[in-house]
Amino acid sequence: MPALKENGFAQPLIRGALEDRKKVKPFQFWDFLWRRGPLVLGLGVPAFLLFGLLATPITHPIYKVEGTLLIKQSKEPTLNGKDRESIQGDVGVFQRTLVLRIVDREVLKSALDHLPDEQRPSFLKGLGSTDKAIYKLMSRVKAKEVERTYLIQVWLEADESQGLAETLRAVLSSLIEKLQTEQETQYASRLGYLQSERDKISSRGMDEKKRILDLANRLENRTFLRADFITDLGKMNQIQKLYWEAQAETISKKAALEEAEKNREALSKTSLTPFAEERVADNFGINQIERWTYEKAQDLRASIDGLKPENLDRKYIEERMALMNDYMSSYKKRVGDETIVNLTQKRTFELDTAVIKARNAFESANSSSDQLGMELARANAEAARISDAIFEANELTFGLGQLRDRLGSINTRIDDVELEAKSPLPVVIDKIPVTPEQPTSSNAPKLRVAALAVSFGLVTGICLLFDLVDGRVRSREELAAAIGGPGAVPIPAIAGENEDRGFAQILRDVDIPASRAVLDLALRLYLEHQRGGARLFAFVGIHARSGNTTIALNAARALGLHGLGVLLAEFPTGTPGMALAAGLPMVSGTIEPWSKKTKDPESRIDIMPWGEGSAPDSIRSSIEAFLEKASQDYDAVILDLPSIAISDIAQEAAMKCDAVVITVRQNVGLFSDVRHAVDILSSAGVPAVTALLNFSRPEPLRLHSLILLRSGMRSLSVLDAHFKARIASFYAGILKKGRSSIIWGKIHRQKPEGAEGHK
Repeated sequence: MPALKENGFAQPLIRGALEDRKKVKPFQFWDFLWRRGPLVLGLGVPAFLLFGLLATPITHPIYKVEGTLLIKQSKEPTLNGKDRESIQGDVGVFQRTLVLRIVDREVLKSALDHLPDEQRPSFLKGLGSTDKAIYKLMSRVKAKEVERTYLIQVWLEADESQGLAETLRAVLSSLIEKLQTEQETQYASRLGYLQSERDKISSRGMDEKKRILDLANRLENRTFLRADFITDLGKMNQIQKLYWEAQAETISKKAALEEAEKNREALSKTSLTPFAEERVADNFGINQIERWTYEKAQDLRASIDGLKPENLDRKYIEERMALMNDYMSSYKKRVGDETIVNLTQKRTFELDTAVIKARNAFESANSSSDQLGMELARANAEAARISDAIFEANELTFGLGQLRDRLGSINTRIDDVELEAKSPLPVVIDKIPVTPEQPTSSNAPKLRVAALAVSFGLVTGICLLFDLVDGRVRSREELAAAIGGPGAVPIPAIAGENEDRGFAQILRDVDIPASRAVLDLALRLYLEHQRGGARLFAFVGIHARSGNTTIALNAARALGLHGLGVLLAEFPTGTPGMALAAGLPMVSGTIEPWSKKTKDPESRIDIMPWGEGSAPDSIRSSIEAFLEKASQDYDAVILDLPSIAISDIAQEAAMKCDAVVITVRQNVGLFSDVRHAVDILSSAGVPAVTALLNFSRPEPLRLHSLILLRSGMRSLSVLDAHFKARIASFYAGILKKGRSSIIWGKIHRQKPEGAEGHK
């Protein structure tokens, strides 16, 4: 039997974290779905069929009558020239509000008041306009907006067609009548307010007019009563403005005169030599003469090249050249002096002219300012006489004008309100309800939905209630919640054989999942021994028939494959089964505890089975000595213990061990028992406590789903390989045809030498 080898991914026992433990078993939704799904379907479908048959007698047709309201959004002209919106505010809000108002209590009561009893449907006959009739009608009338339109759809449903159309028409007509009444009432109150305001303003206007006439009678000069009395004040303001402008201009002209005089005085002292030199330099005639002189000097200089200094001709030519340069300099000086004289005379003339013009402008502006000053004084004297009267009259006439404007606005608004009060509503009946000739549907779909909900809901509720109150451990996740960690790898059940006997021999085939799970557990125990120095290991069955003995036996055998000396000891139990599981002869009769040690026929480990006739109390005092001696004689000692909840000997022994593995059988062990055992061992200070789920079986629905998923993945893999093969064959055929074509041959014949080597 091969053993698992230690690798970088192997770890010791997975310990639980005490702070992560749960007090109660958590609810696993997906686990519940996989486990109870077939049961829910198996019981829900017959229940659905039964409820469907029971609902057949109460099935009846449904008649539906429909009507439509149209919202007309438009702009109506008014007397003041502004367009009035037929719907104030957002149209969508108005439409949604109207949908709610269709089932308003007053609307339905008005409809029932106008609807005789012989035109009513059966569910309203004999009820009149009582609250019962109103609420019955309210529960059946439905309305909704038609998306992206200005329409509102209204319908009424019942089990017979008689009276439906008349009732819905009465409801729509009552709504329109109520809206029309509200509009007229609203405009009537508004009209009364406007008329009372008009009367108040007319009375105030008469009072203001009387005050103006009283003021005119008190004064002799009544010019302020003219329509253009403001001209008197305007004349003074205009003269005052002109006077200020004249004063400003006088000051400006005086400043200009002073500036011109200062400029004349300052500029007459400046030198004009630079300007003269500039003009001489720019003089075309001088430039031509200077150029001619330079050319002649060059010609003369060229004629004396090679002559000695003492040569007479050379001396003569040099004298002529010097005279020419002197003449040129004197000529330029004379022209410069004349230019300075001309510029000085011109500047004097210009400065004198500027001073004369500035003085004349100042004198003219000063004269105008004096004249305007006299006119302003006369205008001020004239305005002072009527200013008080104008102020008081202006205040009175301004108030009177405001009253007249407001009176005109109110009169216009009164006319608009009178027209608006009689304007048509923005809501009309677009589609009149008519009596349906045949039913539109029946209540069968609703009954089927109700039967489906009741049947499956009842079965699901019972299953859910059972799972919530059931404390058995069903999955590794629930076991992990009890110990605060993932725990050991679950050991699957072996199908088709005797569970105990078949499981005891699983190490003969390491390819089955149960064998791999036991080998993984043994490897973790071996690492506990190697890394943590653990020697005493206990397997505790949390309940009877948990498979604890066979797991301890196989774990001991797998641990012996790692080269350790292993002792497997069975502790007192009501039904000892170690000998049977290991294939040893049964031990019977009263024997000394742990006095019979036998070699395992399947491995090299030693086994101490418990005899049926042995007294459990006889070993209570020797537990500690036995464990101490066994840990000295063997590398690993594995104890097969019963539940510590029913055996204090097992509890005492487990507390003295280095690692404890709690064995829980799926769908048998209780979550509370596992939690109690973990609490006892952790409080006793056991270094390593873990648990494993034995006889683990996948849920049928989950198993079939995984099988179908694996089959589907295999089918997809086959299709993918087949598709790739077809694509490769297709491209190979195209390449073969291309190489056999004439063009391909021409290309290869025209290939230059050495191309194959560069390819």
